[in-house]
Amino acid sequence: MQTQRPNPDRLYQLLPEMYRDADAEQGFPLRALVHLIGGQVELVRGDIQQLWDNFFAETCQQWAVPYIGDLVSNKALHDIDLAQDATTAESVFTDLAGPNLRPISPVRTRADVAKTIYYRRRKGTAAMLEELAQDVTGWAAHVVEFFQILTWNQNLNHVRLFSTGCADLHAVSDCVKVDGPFDSASHLIDVRPISQSEGWYNVPNLGFFLWRIESFPVTYVRARAIGGSSWRYTSSPLGNYAPLYACGDRQLRPSGIDPELLVPEAIPPSSFFDDLAAWNALPLGNKPKHSTYYGDATEYPDWSITVYEQAAAAAPKIEVDIAQITCVNLDGWHTLAQPNDNKIGIDVKSGKLIVGSQRAPATIFVSYNYGFSAHMGAGPYPDRKKWAVPLISAEQVIDVTDSNPLANALATWAANSNKNTIIRISDNDTHAVTVPLTLDPNKWLVIQAESDPGCRPHIQPQNGVIQVTGANPGSSLTLSGLLIEGGIEVDQDIEKLRILHCTLVPGWSIAQEALTRPVPPTPSLNIKASAGGGGTINTKTDVEIAFSICGPLRIPETVDGLWVLDSIVDGSPGQPAISNDASSNGPRATIERSTILGTSFFRKFDLCSDSIFTDVITVDDCVTGCLRFSFVPPTSQVPQQYRCQPSFEVATEIDATKRAAQQSGQTLPPNWDKVLTASIEAWLVPSFESTTYGDADYCQLRLSAPLQIRAGASDSAEMGAFNQLKQPQRETNLRTRLNEYVPFGRSAGIIYVT
Repeated sequence: MQTQRPNPDRLYQLLPEMYRDADAEQGFPLRALVHLIGGQVELVRGDIQQLWDNFFAETCQQWAVPYIGDLVSNKALHDIDLAQDATTAESVFTDLAGPNLRPISPVRTRADVAKTIYYRRRKGTAAMLEELAQDVTGWAAHVVEFFQILTWNQNLNHVRLFSTGCADLHAVSDCVKVDGPFDSASHLIDVRPISQSEGWYNVPNLGFFLWRIESFPVTYVRARAIGGSSWRYTSSPLGNYAPLYACGDRQLRPSGIDPELLVPEAIPPSSFFDDLAAWNALPLGNKPKHSTYYGDATEYPDWSITVYEQAAAAAPKIEVDIAQITCVNLDGWHTLAQPNDNKIGIDVKSGKLIVGSQRAPATIFVSYNYGFSAHMGAGPYPDRKKWAVPLISAEQVIDVTDSNPLANALATWAANSNKNTIIRISDNDTHAVTVPLTLDPNKWLVIQAESDPGCRPHIQPQNGVIQVTGANPGSSLTLSGLLIEGGIEVDQDIEKLRILHCTLVPGWSIAQEALTRPVPPTPSLNIKASAGGGGTINTKTDVEIAFSICGPLRIPETVDGLWVLDSIVDGSPGQPAISNDASSNGPRATIERSTILGTSFFRKFDLCSDSIFTDVITVDDCVTGCLRFSFVPPTSQVPQQYRCQPSFEVATEIDATKRAAQQSGQTLPPNWDKVLTASIEAWLVPSFESTTYGDADYCQLRLSAPLQIRAGASDSAEMGAFNQLKQPQRETNLRTRLNEYVPFGRSAGIIYVT
């Protein structure tokens, strides 16, 4: 990696000052000439520097990794070139920071090569195998030697005090971990081959437990008051019940740490209870400011939960002392009375908080970790930096701060809307949008969350809608990194609407016990085809959505085009995902690596690739365009399909049956092909862990989903929005390494926890 930026003027700066002064008198012709020469010199200089960097696995270019691996006889793993995945995005989003828009590769060949000798020196140990699994896959991993938790007949020469054969039913924390990765109970032997759900407990077996869901930290989030109360809150600003997660291994930790703290999983209530009890049991003089799970997120970045109080809008946020925190079960909390104490109770299973009546009134903020499968939608993702609009391209930049809330920033912009503007939000607080966005013709507005450090601001539009108004042909609006509890309505001309790394909450709201909620669920995006006077508008509009989650899209067919890349469009339940209205054509579309829940209507498909449509698609123009490597429901009206499911599997099985019948001389019965087709279409369908937005495993394919979908994309990864994770390749790479490093006579099994 180059440590210095190219400087084409380096040669000119080395010239004697007398020549530079004379050059200035002539209008700098010499500087222009030397600048051209210097540019070429910098290219050569950079290439020489890169040649040196290519000697080392940590700094070399990606193409050099397998060559360095060959020097240490490293068996090459399956690698993925993500340049192709970014081709469309880089052609559409030409003004973003970049330099490229490729996702961070989850296939970690560089770490595998760099640590080859390190692995071999520790070959066969459980700690090494655990580190290997995490390095190769990028998932959190925990290795269990199952013979350690078998029930043994005790031998006085080798006493196993931990193998009693009886569980301690008084230890609640131990009981809830039974049949999990941190199980400490003794088990009888299971001689079946080791697999995801059986055959674990045997002498030669090693279990590689993997966590596919990541935990993401958010700090100083305004807790959501529930049901109009002043003492019941959710840590989620959306008001939904969601478990709080452990932070996982984001920092180097000392040896001997509890392995349960190193994985990104939902915090077990019993573990949180024991954690607070252990802190309370410490002598007064030796009590630290934090416990294992609870601590100030700014001072102790490895701790998972912190609660703050703010007495007034301009006052500082004060951490609630751990002595005033309790672990509680808040199931059915709407029937509970407010506790008569000064404590704050936390239910980590659902993310609920309850405040005692003896505490002074204050605004509650929470720092916590939430779980999700991928860097999609709004979130504190480090790779979102390349998707930001550079500040240097704006004519004015307005920062949103405690003293300058979003409402004031929008007012400042409205007074100078004739300037290309970036509004930058650098917190995770809740911000109201109470005014329409009136764009100036041929000008653009960007509202984006700060990406370094990653922020996830919560936007609450008035009446649930951000209105884009005004006679504004040629204008552009970009929303980036925002968690929007509502939709967007465009009722005047706009040239471009971009939604990047945003979440437009499907159905507008998922708040529990909400006082009001749209029924039926309203669209996340509603673009009008005609103005109030009846004239046609938005005929040149481009709608560009990337790495986002949103509800139904209502876009007329007169719109110039729609791009949906690496996103989820949720039209369920019973709502079309993409259309003009309930059943008329939507726009011309390009859809890549996305999951569409619900029926869809299009004027035309330019291209659809590596995507999942859970319900029927209707395309008006079936002559042009193509669908490839996607799941397309059988009764859909679409253009030509290439290796799409289930049609490809049906054609393959019919051809195979015909060949088998010809070779055996058999006569196939009438309608055999229809019976076979119906049979395949019945089982070859996508199935998800959850289709409820707010769940950590939202739209994640089940392990039991057909292999034709889980590994049916163009690069043999899964179809749909999580294609970017390349999960089949990561599992294949791990199995390759296990064949090399697992000791002889041991059986390894990959077990997904999430």
